[in-house]
Amino acid sequence: MVGAARDRGTLAGKAQHGWDVRTADGPALQVKARVLTAKNPSRQLSIFRSWEFDAAIVILFAETFQVQRAARLAVATIRDAARWQEYVKGWRLLATDELLAQGEDWTALVARAAATS
Repeated sequence: MVGAARDRGTLAGKAQHGWDVRTADGPALQVKARVLTAKNPSRQLSIFRSWEFDAAIVILFAETFQVQRAARLAVATIRDAARWQEYVKGWRLLATDELLAQGEDWTALVARAAATS
């Protein structure tokens, strides 16, 4: 239900710029996910084009689409680690173990949510 209130927040509409979910208590979250496979284990996330969010939820899925790791990272942490890429006009970020360790571990929370959807 895009744009409608959910149990703990509101999903952004298709035209929303900068965030994907607004939590019930206010923070705007950008969600980035990546499926890691044997053929393509890259942890490069899709490009960040703005910093109009409060935190990012980074989710790494196993090849079987089970949640392998998830973390909530402050926007300042993301900005410090991201690198500007002129040719795409945005910031590139690799979801390394070191980066994810700087955030709050959300692996169990996201895995539970994925299991109930």
